Amino acid sequence: MVSPESKRNESSVDLEKADSSIGDSDLIRRISTEHLDDTAHATDLAEKPQFHRDDDPELQDVEVLGEAAGLGSGIASRVSTRNSQATLAPPDGGLMAWSMCLCAHVVIANTWGVINSFGIFQAYYTDFLGISPSAISWIGAVQNFLGYALAMFSGRMSDAGYFRLTLLIGSVLLVLGGITMSFSHTYWQLMVTQGVLMGLGAGFLCCPIMSVTSTYFSSKRTIAVALVTCGNVTGGLIYPVMARQLLPSVGFGWSIRAITFMQAASLCIVLLVARARVKPDTTAPMVDFSALKESEFSFYTFGMFFAFSGLYVSLYYFSQYSRTAVHPNLSYQDSLNLILIFNGLSLVGRLIPSYLADRVGAVNIMAPTVFAICALTFGWIGVRTTAGIYSWIVVDAMVCGSQMGLFPGGIASLTTDLRKIGVRMGTAFAVCAFSVLVGPPVAGAILSSMAGRYVGVQAYSGALLFVGGCFVSGAKIARTESSEDQNS
Repeated sequence: MVSPESKRNESSVDLEKADSSIGDSDLIRRISTEHLDDTAHATDLAEKPQFHRDDDPELQDVEVLGEAAGLGSGIASRVSTRNSQATLAPPDGGLMAWSMCLCAHVVIANTWGVINSFGIFQAYYTDFLGISPSAISWIGAVQNFLGYALAMFSGRMSDAGYFRLTLLIGSVLLVLGGITMSFSHTYWQLMVTQGVLMGLGAGFLCCPIMSVTSTYFSSKRTIAVALVTCGNVTGGLIYPVMARQLLPSVGFGWSIRAITFMQAASLCIVLLVARARVKPDTTAPMVDFSALKESEFSFYTFGMFFAFSGLYVSLYYFSQYSRTAVHPNLSYQDSLNLILIFNGLSLVGRLIPSYLADRVGAVNIMAPTVFAICALTFGWIGVRTTAGIYSWIVVDAMVCGSQMGLFPGGIASLTTDLRKIGVRMGTAFAVCAFSVLVGPPVAGAILSSMAGRYVGVQAYSGALLFVGGCFVSGAKIARTESSEDQNS
């Protein structure tokens, strides 16, 4: 027989169970409601410009919630799949972004840092191999041309998802070219090894690493790309110093091998670290000239073609000029010091204008920069003394550094779809590739026709820069008009 007190206790337990059941129902209802809200939020996120799932903690939380509640796992899975195909806004900093910047800096040091120091080889080949200046210029011109021209294809390959493959191919070609160059003794051997193989290596390396690095930044993009191009300074200081010290002591072969071994070691680190961030664009054609239909992009690209045509003339010939046209003439070793001074001081020109360009625009700064180099190049005609050539180099290095540092940043600023930045940068590089064919080789022919007098070379260089400045100014005007049309 159950006592009244026991009945009361049982009733109390039943009521507590009922309350607990009701509470559990409310809890389940709240969890379901919260889950549906989060799922709806995830669906909204999936419809926004796409990005990588690992970069968004909100979507990770949605997936965890779906698994914990045992509900909506299919939706969470679909959201994750869609996110893996897309691109988040650039982080604009962080460990991986700056690591990519450092990797790109190393690549540029090993490619354009050597290419733009061709004056070392120009002087060495002229003095010790007895090759004419015009013929020597073609080695550097072919190397430079391929480094630019191949960018159209390597940039597109990078956009299509083959970024690491392009880095591997470029590294192998660059190292192979350096090793075979160290065993070269004739003009045509140097043309194939230094001109063709190393040029192809630079073409596969430079555009992909620069375009991918730029996708990691937004408001800091121009200064980041400028830091990348400062690899010209790093390579332009390290490798000429190595050549300057090793050529007299161990000879040409082992000097080139030592440089190649350093390139190979640093490129191995790049291959381990570098990663692409943006979703591959597999729909665009391999070659895309549609960007040239945009007036501002077209003016900018052809302006830089003329500007680099003139710039490379002085880069190739000022060292030789100091040994033949300056009084007293500089020695071979002292003429190499001019290259080191130029490469070192160009750092100032690469960084300060690029820092300002993130605030006022790279194209806006590029136009007066090209005109300033034009004025300095015409002023080069009056340089006749040792003190004069050193003073001229100091100023010219800083201004020329601005042009070289701002060039890729200007392309990035004219690109709105980051998935196409590789092919657009490659298109501009390919057009500028022809600048080395109409610059130094033609200047070498002018020099030979004028019996070693440089005034024709200097005037030719200045005229090319003036035309380039006019085109870049046209790009600035076209962009201003385009912005006004969009605002209206």
